[in-house]
Amino acid sequence: MSTRSTISHGPGFHLYHELFDDDDNLYLRVDDNRVCESCGAEHKRYSNTIVIPAHIWEVIRLTGAHDFSLLEKTDKDLFEMVEKDSEVDFWITEESPRELVIQDRVDQLKGDRAKQRKIHDKIQLLNKETKVYK
Repeated sequence: MSTRSTISHGPGFHLYHELFDDDDNLYLRVDDNRVCESCGAEHKRYSNTIVIPAHIWEVIRLTGAHDFSLLEKTDKDLFEMVEKDSEVDFWITEESPRELVIQDRVDQLKGDRAKQRKIHDKIQLLNKETKVYK
C-alpha cells in the first residue's frame, strides 16, 4: 500500500504528500531521462525527490511566475520599446551608432521572446498531459 497522496503528476514529475509526514511537507520527484555521457549509459533513468516544507511551497506557488511579457510582442513592438528606452543613449559611441545599438537590443529581445515562447509551449503541452487531484 502506498503512503503517497498524489497532488499532481505528469511526464517527468510527481508532486505528492506522504500520508505519515507530520510536518505536512510536499514531495516533488523529478525524472530525468537524459543520456549519462560520463557513465556511458544511454537510457538510464534518473530521478530526484525534493522535500519542500509547506510554507516554502506556498511562497514558491504565489511568487514563482515566469516572465512572459514579450510573448505576444511583434517585431515592431520590440523596436518601439527599444526606441523609447532611455538606456539606449548610454550605449551609443562612435563605433556603435544609435541604429546599431537599437538593432542589437531588438535582437536580444527577439531571443528573449523566443525563449518565452518555447517555455510557454512546454507549459501548454505539460498542462494537457498533467493530472491534478484536488
